[in-house]
Amino acid sequence: INVKKASIGNISKKDIADAQSNYERDPLSAVILGFNIKPSDEIFTLSKNVKVIVNDVIYRLIENYEQWLMLAQKEQEYKKLEGITKPCKFVILEGYVFRQNNPAVVGCEILLGTAQSGMKVMNAQGEVLSEIKALEAEKKTVHEAESGKTLAISLSKITIGRQVKEGDTLYSALNEEEFKKIKDLKDLLKSDEKQCLKEIADIMRKKNPLWGV
Repeated sequence: INVKKASIGNISKKDIADAQSNYERDPLSAVILGFNIKPSDEIFTLSKNVKVIVNDVIYRLIENYEQWLMLAQKEQEYKKLEGITKPCKFVILEGYVFRQNNPAVVGCEILLGTAQSGMKVMNAQGEVLSEIKALEAEKKTVHEAESGKTLAISLSKITIGRQVKEGDTLYSALNEEEFKKIKDLKDLLKSDEKQCLKEIADIMRKKNPLWGV
């Protein structure tokens, strides 16, 4: 643990201010460790961007810090996936066409990955067909839905029975740049998202063997 400052006594407002100054440079360094002390409630109120960890047992204090650091690092990594189209595979359920077009509204099951509103979708041949306008689960609009979920999806610019039929499987339409970014962060993906990413790559490489390489 790299220590910038150490002193005896309780945590002060100045300690919080000093740690706060680290936040802009590196949020993971805005941490105060307190051994065998009892900070006031005011200190915890002031420490908006500062992580305060206290314990009366020194090795537990270090363990608590290491656990927090590991989770905070993972959270930072996950933020890199924000704004990127996630890998997704879903099937249009037979007998659940609520509207054929303008937009088409159908029942579907998410087989792999995560469906998101605003996500472009393609068929199993890699042809971009539509965009998810909205997702509705249990009569509530949701921004995304993970594998195993069954819900209603509205799809723009298609007519069910023409470009897409009941029982068809669709995928999120990742562009090559998005695919490369996600591939670089694949350690953050769940197993079903990795499987979906592989299937999307297999589809696109039938048309271009070097796609995403």
